[in-house]
Amino acid sequence: MRTLFDGHNHVLDAMVFINFHGVLLLEKLFQWSFSEIVLTPSVKKEAPESKAGKILWDRYIKEGSVIFNPMKLPEEQRLFFNYLNKKIDGKVIHRGEASVLAVAIINGCGLVCDEKVVRDEYKRATGLIGLHSWGLIDMAVQKGFLDEKYAESVKKGFYYV
Repeated sequence: MRTLFDGHNHVLDAMVFINFHGVLLLEKLFQWSFSEIVLTPSVKKEAPESKAGKILWDRYIKEGSVIFNPMKLPEEQRLFFNYLNKKIDGKVIHRGEASVLAVAIINGCGLVCDEKVVRDEYKRATGLIGLHSWGLIDMAVQKGFLDEKYAESVKKGFYYV
């Protein structure tokens, strides 16, 4: 079965989840990438809902739609606290962003974050390119999960969530 990330786990930041939930595509995202999306405790806490209502994290975790990483590894904790409230290029790295950076870097996962400074830090640390919400929509089109016309309306919808 073809998936969005071709079997490679990706850690998503809160705004990405909020965007997809807000345009009613979060469950589709989980279908396209079943058990390839990693959720950290900080992101779960930062993204309890969107304009579309409550995000049902406990259900998604129980069903295996997302992989919940409790961040118990000492290396994850060390890197998390290294990034927490750190200023990079004048921008402060907050809890959710610090957690996705730490989990992605330590566990060799991909990263999806709408904050450019976080994607730039991920690239600096790993040499890999991080994605953002629009990039996931583009991937979904490339893999045949969405058509172009609908994808453009979704991108416009992200402005309103």
